[in-house]
Amino acid sequence: AAPFACRERWRLYLAPKRHSPDFFQISVMELEDLAHVLKRVLQMYYFKLNDVPFNIAVWTRPSVETHRDSWFGSFRPGHRAESSYNYFHWYIGFYPR
Repeated sequence: AAPFACRERWRLYLAPKRHSPDFFQISVMELEDLAHVLKRVLQMYYFKLNDVPFNIAVWTRPSVETHRDSWFGSFRPGHRAESSYNYFHWYIGFYPR
């Protein structure tokens, strides 16, 4: 998807159709589809945009195990981390420099 009003030209987001808060929960078929889409996106950045420099970021929910034992957990005592991130939808962002 291309955002309506981007901060940078050629910014792009890839997100799965199926709701999933965690990138590491994708199936093998979804991973294969993602590989094909990534290949096409990278070809577009290379051939159509003259190899424009960019950064890639995978945005996924925080790790539940790390959250429970980290210093961040002290800000929300008694908070159930497992259920609080179920609304999140992971995505991959391409950010031209």
